[in-house]
Amino acid sequence: GGVTEEAAGGMEMNNTPALPGDAPADIAMEMPANMQMRMYAEEKGFDLAPARAPLEKSRARKVIKRAHLTLLVEDVDEGFEQILNLVEDAGGFIQNSGVWENEKQRTSNLTLRVPVDRFSQVLAGLEDLGKVEGRELDGQDVTTEYIDTEARLRNLERQEERFLEILQQADTVEEILNIERELERVRGEIEAFTAHLKNLDDLVGFSTIDIVLRQLKVSARRIDAPGLPGVLNSAFQASIRTFNGILGLLADLVVLLGGIIPLLPFFFLAYFGYRWYGKRKGKKRE
Repeated sequence: GGVTEEAAGGMEMNNTPALPGDAPADIAMEMPANMQMRMYAEEKGFDLAPARAPLEKSRARKVIKRAHLTLLVEDVDEGFEQILNLVEDAGGFIQNSGVWENEKQRTSNLTLRVPVDRFSQVLAGLEDLGKVEGRELDGQDVTTEYIDTEARLRNLERQEERFLEILQQADTVEEILNIERELERVRGEIEAFTAHLKNLDDLVGFSTIDIVLRQLKVSARRIDAPGLPGVLNSAFQASIRTFNGILGLLADLVVLLGGIIPLLPFFFLAYFGYRWYGKRKGKKRE
């Protein structure tokens, strides 16, 4: 979990500072930039070797907790309000949410962030809001990653301090420019590692709960017993549907007749032609 001296100190330096005056030119051409900077620092009396991280015998584990929950609820909007109250009472918040609807159901997806010490309590409260259709818990141990990042950050901060001290004793413009470039690189890495630690602290301190709320349409859930107003309204709606059905049937009939009328003269000609042919054939037989 710790950072070895070779790993933390082996980061390449992009620029080559001036070497001590007694260094042979051919050695300077073959020597890695970070070794040149170390030799230069040693000549000035500074040590750029990374410090080893002290062994920590007891350290609270850092675990990122996450849960995935699918609930069947009577009403999505009501369920959302209940979840909001539950999360806010626990000191958390809703990170994002969305609602979708089709002919069969309404669905809402929510991502909650709650303090890790209230994680189990909030999860139990959420399961009481509806029928649990799916439940999944995840735990990711990032203790080693956290300790390793802290060690790298300490070594980078130590390098920054040394470079600042070396900068004060630089003799030439070339040395100053090279050291400032190294300072810029080190500070960029410090910012990156600091942001990573902050992100890990946030993920460990606030657990994440992903929720899917499903609300089936009323017709798919149950049929409520209507009162007298409901019965009258249902009867009125049924009569309207019947009347509209009759009108639709008549309209279809009119359309059908409209399509047949242009063909009637041909039917009459065929009919009378057949009758005339039959009479003529009967007279020939006589």
